[in-house]
Amino acid sequence: MKKTRIISALTSAAILMSSCSVGLPRPEPGDLMLGMEAAMLSGKITDTEGNPIEHLKVTLEWNGGSYQDIKYTSSIGQFEAGVKDNPESEVITLEIIIEDIDNEENGGLFETYTETVSFIKNDITEPVLTLNYRLNHATASESSPQS
Repeated sequence: MKKTRIISALTSAAILMSSCSVGLPRPEPGDLMLGMEAAMLSGKITDTEGNPIEHLKVTLEWNGGSYQDIKYTSSIGQFEAGVKDNPESEVITLEIIIEDIDNEENGGLFETYTETVSFIKNDITEPVLTLNYRLNHATASESSPQS
């Protein structure tokens, strides 16, 4: 399933959450800075019943491939990454690809999910952007690698 959404001033309040900076990773080259701290993306992935899914591969392609992060969900279905800046644009784009890489383990087979999200830089005022996903179960043929 492929989706696209644009996060603007009117909808950003729904995904922005405050967070204290204790325990946040150090900024890396390319990270979007908000004052003295880097903006972070935090995601949580669950199944359709709300159960967290562990060990999903989350590929984050920032700004048309300028940066790539590969993360794996924790035992509580979470992943985190620094938001990568696009100094040439007022918009930060992110393609998110969520893949089940362990087959039947950790809750069964899940469909691969792809989404493109755009953030308007001037609308990012909180240090943590939060995205939540619920994945559908898949059949073996839907989760098999395509040749």
